[in-house]
Amino acid sequence: MNTDSEEDQHDAYLERMKEEGKIQEENANDSSDDSREETDESFNPVMRVIVIGKRRRKQLKKAKMAKDCKSRKKPMDVKKGKDPNAPKRPMSAYMLWLNASQEKIKSDHLGISITDTATKAGEI
Repeated sequence: MNTDSEEDQHDAYLERMKEEGKIQEENANDSSDDSREETDESFNPVMRVIVIGKRRRKQLKKAKMAKDCKSRKKPMDVKKGKDPNAPKRPMSAYMLWLNASQEKIKSDHLGISITDTATKAGEI
């Protein structure tokens, strides 16, 4: 992305905010009130305008990037189906051991369910 061209572009929002800041500054200078609220010395409208302008540019940049990403999405591939003739995977060593020791566990604990059998096998 070319940041130089983005900075060179005229930003109407930034200009409007600068003008509003100048107007507020003039109004603060013209007012003869000694109220502390309106003439706060720490308030700098120009800096506030610059920060708001930067935020606005970032928002516009993010929106443009999001729009570009949406237009570049690839079409979804069709999911391959499972081959019904494919061989099954071999049993793991644990499943081989569990099948061999399942009868012993059932004989030790009469009337035990299948899930409890697996639990008892894990305790061994």
